[in-house]
Formats: sequence, C-alpha cells, structure tokens
Amino acid sequence: MIRGERRDPEPRLLEMEGYRLRLVPTTKFKTSYFQLRFSAPFRPETLNLRALLPYALLDGTATLPTKRLFQNRCDRLYGAQVGAGVAKQGMMSVVTFSLSVVNDHYLPGDARVLDEALDLFHDVVLRPRTYRGLIRAGVVKDEVRLLREDIEADYADKAEYAFQRMSEAMFKDELARYRAKGDYDTLDKVTPEGLTEAYRDMLANDFVEAVAVGDFDSDEIARAFSRRFAFSPRPTVPVWTDTETKDITDVQRVVEEGDVSQARLVLGYRLPTRSGSKDYYAAVVGNALFGDSDTSMLFRTVREKEHLCYYVYSVYAAGKGAVFVSAGVEPGREDQASAVIGRVKDDLAAGRFSEDDLTIAKNAVVKRMRQSTDSLRGIVADHAHFDRLYGIPYDLDRAVAAVQAVTAEAVAAQIALLIEDTEYRLTGRNR
Repeated sequence: MIRGERRDPEPRLLEMEGYRLRLVPTTKFKTSYFQLRFSAPFRPETLNLRALLPYALLDGTATLPTKRLFQNRCDRLYGAQVGAGVAKQGMMSVVTFSLSVVNDHYLPGDARVLDEALDLFHDVVLRPRTYRGLIRAGVVKDEVRLLREDIEADYADKAEYAFQRMSEAMFKDELARYRAKGDYDTLDKVTPEGLTEAYRDMLANDFVEAVAVGDFDSDEIARAFSRRFAFSPRPTVPVWTDTETKDITDVQRVVEEGDVSQARLVLGYRLPTRSGSKDYYAAVVGNALFGDSDTSMLFRTVREKEHLCYYVYSVYAAGKGAVFVSAGVEPGREDQASAVIGRVKDDLAAGRFSEDDLTIAKNAVVKRMRQSTDSLRGIVADHAHFDRLYGIPYDLDRAVAAVQAVTAEAVAAQIALLIEDTEYRLTGRNR
C-alpha cells in the first residue's frame, strides 16, 4: 500500500432483528448503494405475484402517493434512485429493493441526504400506497399490462425465445422451467387482494438480507438500519442451489419452425458441479475455455474457423448445475454446427488444449472478476454469493488465487462431466 493511502475498513456481517446486514465500506465510489432482499421458496402459484409486487410498491408510498411526488422527492435528494427486481436464485424467489444515493460529503455546503433517503427506502418497503388496505387496483392493472408487454418483447427476440423454449423442454418437470419474470398465460389472475396478501406474506415469512456498500461509517449505517428495519424471527431456511435433476438416457431433440432468417440452436448440458462446490472455479474456467469469451474454443472453431455461426457462446448456470450453448446458425447448417460444438466439447474433455489456451481462459475470468468490483451492484452480488454459500466476506485476491490454481486436468475433468440433455432448434419455415 502506498504511504498515506487510505485503506478501506474490513467488511462486516451483522445479525440484526430478523435479518442480517452486510456492510462493505469503500472509498471507491461517490454514491452509496443499499439493498433489501426478501427470499422465499420458488413456487409456480406465487410466481406472478412476486414478479409484480416489487414494481407495484414503487408506484408510491403512504406519504408520497403519486409517481410525480415520489420522483420529485428523489430529485430533491440529489438524484437518489430507488429500484426493485425479482430473480430465481437456487430454489428461492428473491425480491430485491435498492437505493442509490450520493455520499453526503460530496454535497455542497451543509447538505445532507442519507437519512432522508433511507426514510424513503423504508417507506417504499414498509409503508406502501394502498386503498382500503389493499394495493390499488389501478396499480395492479398497470403493472400487469407492463409485464405482459415486457414478456412479449422477450419472445419477439428470437434468441431469447429459443432459450426459453429449450428451458421448458429441458426442465419440463423442474422449477427451472419457470422464469422469475412471470408467467404470461396466468397474469390476468392477479388481483389486488392476492398481491396484498403476497406482500404481507413476504414481510412475515421471507428470509431477509440487507447490504450497504459505500463511503460511510459502518456503525452509523448499522444504527440507521436498526432504527428503520426490524422483522419477526424468520421461519424460512433458504436453499441457494437448485439440485433438481433427472436421469438422462437419450438427448431430447426439439425442432420448431418460425419466421426467422437465422436459425437458432441451443444445447443444454447437465453439470453436477454447482456454486459452493470445491470444483466451482474449475467449472468456471472450463466454461470460459469452452465458450464464454471471444477467445474461447467455440468462438475460434465454430465461428472463426468453420464459419458456421453468426454468434456462439456458452453460459454456466452455477446455481442450477447446467451449461447452455447458444448459436445463431446459417440456415441448413444446423447439423454441422451441432456436430462441431460436440467435437469441441470432446476435445476439451480429452485435454486437447494448450497451456496458453488455459491461461487465456483464466485471464478472461479474472478480468471479469476485477470488473465486477468496479460497480456497486457487482460488489453486492459478489458478497451475496459468498455470504450465502461460504459464510465469509468476498475477497477478490482469494478468488483470483483460486482461479489461477485451476489445473488443465481439473478443467478437462469438468468438461468431461457435461452430459447433453436437450438440443433445441428454431428454423425457418418451408425449408
């Protein structure tokens, strides 16, 4: 460390009343970022309710009952931003609320906004705008319409459509077939009464986590959260990895026709290595070598050498234990592309790659890790991963060392564990 350079205090994990609070002090940013996460078992019957709930709560609070008043307050707080979202993580449905606000010491004169911004954050989560005790019918109607339009836009994206159709086939009898974003066909069943009950259930039963990242005094932030947020003891025990699987005897092949000029090919593989496994980093590096960068073997072989694809990449879904390969293929060459993808996988499993190839893959992973620490949301995600699976704070140097320690043999072993489950093709009509 350079003499005179300020060293950030160590992250802390505090047990609060009904939740835990991760504190990550850092001088790297001019804003501070806060999150509250509510996690419950992922269930089809509550899918749409939890998909709509966080956005309905952003419509207004008891004290700021219109969007205009709400936005005016954010503007007065020097551009404070309040956000929300929902995701499936492991076997859990996770509803997230976030607050981003400029650090007080960057404001002019005696201006201070942190306390007022946290009050607003509190009201969004705990004092929503209601009518006769229910989330307003107009809000529910608007959010259902917006979500329907959002899902329709996803399905207009042919690559996204192909991936979703592959997932529905591959995970037919598993929760992974559902998207946390919502189920289009049952959106009309959401009512103000049902959404309000889902909100009350979230507050009463969900596993709650809070996180704060920014240039602040940790004790001060802990006191601020203690004053504003308290929950009853939580009955929910979170499950952060999705262990649902099946025996595979044959590859499932699905072919559909559509109005596409570029065929879409999606291959789904099972991989027993999941987040938290001792072999996790070997799987991450293996996926980077396989297809998760523009220096990967899939990109160099299928696209650059064989000229079979407009794009090709792989994704490692570590929480599920799956790897997906997606490709935009020249029509009529789907068989060739599928065969070459399989050949690349087999070559890697047999260890047919160089030390330079492995180094390039590691460098790609490490670069992504370092880039993650350049954003507040990236830091939050990294700490959430380690808090949930390891019970320790995230340490970038330790994670980088784990990546650098991965051997060629370990990578080959992980690729060899890949079992193809489903191949989906979306081709043009009348071919």
